[in-house]
Amino acid sequence: MAQEAAPAHTIAWTAGGCEIVLVPAATRGAEAPRLRLTASGSLPEARIEIGLILPPGAANPEFVAEAARSPFVPAGPGGMAQVMTSRFWVDVLRLDQQGRPFWITARTAAGGWISSRYDGLSPRMLIQLVERSCGLELRGGSPLDALALWPLPGASEAAAQAAEAALRLRPDQRLHIRWVLHSLYADPAAEPGDSPELTEQDRGFVARFRVQNGLAESRWLDEDTALRLLRSPFQPRDPPLGAIGTVVTTSRDWITLISRDGEFCHAVSLAVAQTGFNLYRKPRIQFGARRGRSDANLQIDLLLPNLLDPARPVSALVDGRRIELAIRDDALRPVMLSDGADTAVMRAIRLGREIVIQGTARDTGRPASATFSAAGFSAAFDTMAQICGRSGLGVWFQ
Repeated sequence: MAQEAAPAHTIAWTAGGCEIVLVPAATRGAEAPRLRLTASGSLPEARIEIGLILPPGAANPEFVAEAARSPFVPAGPGGMAQVMTSRFWVDVLRLDQQGRPFWITARTAAGGWISSRYDGLSPRMLIQLVERSCGLELRGGSPLDALALWPLPGASEAAAQAAEAALRLRPDQRLHIRWVLHSLYADPAAEPGDSPELTEQDRGFVARFRVQNGLAESRWLDEDTALRLLRSPFQPRDPPLGAIGTVVTTSRDWITLISRDGEFCHAVSLAVAQTGFNLYRKPRIQFGARRGRSDANLQIDLLLPNLLDPARPVSALVDGRRIELAIRDDALRPVMLSDGADTAVMRAIRLGREIVIQGTARDTGRPASATFSAAGFSAAFDTMAQICGRSGLGVWFQ
């Protein structure tokens, strides 16, 4: 990486690392915002953060460029590869290639505005500044030197973009590529969505994949890169169970959780296999019970999310025994009988080993299924009932 002239800055060292404050090219108002880089630790645990210094009482900082405003979001703290995929890094990268400045603005406690303008600030420059000033070899002879991949200038960038377009990848292929890249590089809790269009963050992931696989540096797909990604099997990720509640206990293939407010208890199991669904996260079976009720009311979701067509037959195959199910209020549940919900599927799961939920995928019209283990269900369900004081739930197995 060629050395670039360091921007005007001040530096201070702390017990855990160093702090660099970037001096803007122009300011408006007293104590205008300043960009601050902090670096701590050492490889491979070095942590970087790009944030702001604001005067007391100042609020609502914004990133302003090309007549557009957006809330300023700090980059990091995290490893250098994580910072490189942040919104701030991507924006500065794009503006540097276009030769455009940007502003950081904020509203003062008195209701006025303060701002700072930064010209010619490049991501390369920031890496080199941290390395030289803080004594951290962020690249360390590793792929990080190439991970700081910036768009190719001018015609080269256009040619790379045109070469990717010439691949004529189908939407499902582009989505597969996105999901493989996210499974490799994104935060485990991040949701890539189901759009087939590659985002700026995805471009950074393409660059990392190419470098790590010995391919030419670029953030665009070529035939070799696309084929490698398409041949990489995508394994659905575990859903973030923290959104449901706190894990109380794990019973083989089932988990018991309690909601953060303590009002709901859940028994959950994740699919061990699935076919016919297009999901980034593993589907799950989930039972829920509200604390303190004296009846047998139970929240039942035999497939979450439920992507089965409600107009087509749906069933559970428990150790080879087929039990018809129903979709009500978009949830997959036992069928209703004249005297209430059919308990056959609950009794079968309690005594069974494997549950296969079968139906027709809503989006494709093709057969789809999700397979779950019943191992640990009884213990997880009983724990759910116990911690929420729901002894009446036992009627589901009578």
